[in-house]
Amino acid sequence: MQFGFLRITIFYLLFCLSFYACNQTEWKGTIEVKDGVTFVKNPREPLYAEMKLNLEEELSIKGISENGDFIFAEVSSIAVDRNENIFICDRKEANIKLFDRSGNFLATIGRRGQGPGEMSDPERVCISNNDELVVLDVQNRCFLYFSLDGKYIKTLKSRGMLLLGLHVDSKGNILASTLKQGQSFPEYELIKYDPDLNPQFTIGSMPYQQNMRAINPFAPGYTYAVDQNDNIVYGYSDKYEIQIFSPQGKSLKIITKEYDAVRITDAEKEEEKSKAPPYAGFNFPDTHSAFQSIKLDDEGRIFVKTWKKEYPGKGFYYDIFDSQGRYTAEIFLEAMPSLFKNHKLYAIEEEEDGFQVVKRYGFSTHY
Repeated sequence: MQFGFLRITIFYLLFCLSFYACNQTEWKGTIEVKDGVTFVKNPREPLYAEMKLNLEEELSIKGISENGDFIFAEVSSIAVDRNENIFICDRKEANIKLFDRSGNFLATIGRRGQGPGEMSDPERVCISNNDELVVLDVQNRCFLYFSLDGKYIKTLKSRGMLLLGLHVDSKGNILASTLKQGQSFPEYELIKYDPDLNPQFTIGSMPYQQNMRAINPFAPGYTYAVDQNDNIVYGYSDKYEIQIFSPQGKSLKIITKEYDAVRITDAEKEEEKSKAPPYAGFNFPDTHSAFQSIKLDDEGRIFVKTWKKEYPGKGFYYDIFDSQGRYTAEIFLEAMPSLFKNHKLYAIEEEEDGFQVVKRYGFSTHY
């Protein structure tokens, strides 16, 4: 009896130890602080071998109605207010479509033109902490401000600068990309401006491609996001490095990760050739850049869209970093996040018929 009890006890202890060992994870990176900057070095393998991101579709706003009428033609950006009203930037129709949290159409904001409250090429839309809807009009080189119910407030001219991208922080400062010209090799610069569009500081830059005889559609680029404390999360994809700057432009943290470069397929090259003029020439690299884009969720996690995907099919793998900068998990997402807001994921997707659809998902993570 004692021998049998001992065997059961030993078996139980071994099982517990084995289960504990299998589920315990050890992050194998390093964190150092030098001259006030935190350096986080991540290995190839994430902290957790498996993570599940459960997505539950809550809302789908289709670009075409049941009777065949267009609701929106070309969605370039979306914004969501604190009441979960959805503002869809329709670049082709040159207006903003407003829907409530249930997907009911409420109003059209703006129209095509160059007058007060009018736009020609709206590329980005966001909502400021003052509950103002801010629209970047690339062609008219200005920012348009509206109240959330669609009333026109003002236009902020860019003084002739070509601006791309947009974020307005809690102080009304503007983060945008500017094409810097007047030099031998034009560059795009990511600059933070004050509310009157006076430059404060430059975050980063990248070359502007204009040689049609040697196009590289897979060239590295920069991507950025802004967290709830107005810190700027920035990455230039020539290497796997993510930098975090304070609202004043001070370097706070640098996150790096080991990675395996993804080869560019022949199908990807042919797809890019089909989009270009027939006289264009190409200079394709062998592999993709380190990553594609950066998104932040409400919990301060960084979602980095990589070039790794499942063939055939849509979607890509995302590397997830926690608020400390540790590489915690790798997940596959068929839905491509456009925005995380109020613990929801919003995505701009394309259906089989080619029409766009804006979706909202509830999501939860399980390690």
